[in-house]
Amino acid sequence: VLCRFWTMRLCPLLLLSAAGQCLAFLPVSPPPLVRLRGPERILRPGTPAFPSEARASLARPSLTMGVSADVSSVLKRYGVAAEDHEALSKELAPLFQRDMVAKKSRKVETLEVSIVRNAEGGLGIEVDKSNVIGGNRGQKELQIGDKVIAINGVPLGDKFVAQSLEAGKSSYVFTVERGGGGAAGSLETTLMALAGDEAMRLGDNGLVALDPISGASSAKFVSTVSSLEELGASISEDKMRGFWKLVWTNDVAFMKLGGVSGLGGLPDCYLAAHYQCYQDKDPTGQTVEIIGNRNLGSHAIAQMKGAFSVAAQQDTDTGVRRVVSEVYDSTKYQGSLLTSKLVKRACVVTYVTTALKVCRSGGEGDGGIYVYTRISQEDVGKAIQEWSEKGVPGVEVKKPKWEVDPPQTGSAASSLGN
Repeated sequence: VLCRFWTMRLCPLLLLSAAGQCLAFLPVSPPPLVRLRGPERILRPGTPAFPSEARASLARPSLTMGVSADVSSVLKRYGVAAEDHEALSKELAPLFQRDMVAKKSRKVETLEVSIVRNAEGGLGIEVDKSNVIGGNRGQKELQIGDKVIAINGVPLGDKFVAQSLEAGKSSYVFTVERGGGGAAGSLETTLMALAGDEAMRLGDNGLVALDPISGASSAKFVSTVSSLEELGASISEDKMRGFWKLVWTNDVAFMKLGGVSGLGGLPDCYLAAHYQCYQDKDPTGQTVEIIGNRNLGSHAIAQMKGAFSVAAQQDTDTGVRRVVSEVYDSTKYQGSLLTSKLVKRACVVTYVTTALKVCRSGGEGDGGIYVYTRISQEDVGKAIQEWSEKGVPGVEVKKPKWEVDPPQTGSAASSLGN
């Protein structure tokens, strides 16, 4: 939209301020344009950043219900024809709301928190090389993502937390920075590390070996996910597209049911792996699940195809969310059609990046947690093929006497995403 008015010497940042009716932040006499690269980099020297109050005002209905005299005056000053004022404001209003209002800014706070050694003499915390808290067991005032900058009033500087703890003391006062973009990066790194460790622990057993309630890593997953959700980062539907591997869940009902297909819940069967694909072509949604069979000692492939629909982003007191409705109209087992009966599932995406995705079950924001990591189409095809050739740990593979070659298993691996 802005490019359409490029020939009118329209300054995007100042126009955004004008549309938000924040005239107090505009210079009285606009200085000349500074041209960098591309129209998206056109700035005026001294243009101030938007305060949160200004961003919030961009969602006001007045933007789509006519244009005030003040806004028209500013638009006219920058060469926008009067007959275009209302149309321009109407087109920009949803863009402001989507790209700016939905992004919740979180200020960095500096806090002092009390840290006490436990009965074993430890602190019960994990700290990364940037002095950011990556794990916390028992320190109630401390949060995962907090960055420690001083201990007992002494700045850490280039030292690590462990190097700055005075021996023999039973308690300390940590000065921490809480919030801001740095917290998100640290929490994402922590979650990815947890996912990697969990994958190594599960090994050839797959998801069935999860201990989502009492497992040593369960509390860390829950705490890290909750901290990420509290950041309220905007959820991009474009980032949701692609291939995903489920690495951890605490949804006991999902595991007992045997996955989305339910085939892992059959006698002597279990869910070993779960992959999803969301794309902008038909079928828009696909799920492939690896089903372990303890009776035969082998793994089979369940492939489901259908449509995924993504609702608009919702802002809540505990973060942001986008409800995803999954409707499958085809379920295949080992390449053969099993049923065309509709299978429906709802989940809520609460956090997504280019590397990981966090969901909650049941269409509610407080349901069971699902942590996915992104995987390439090539790698997911290889993984599915490897599962189909892998035996169930501790069980001898049983083949029918007439079966000379292994069953056809490559169809799901090659067609996922097509």
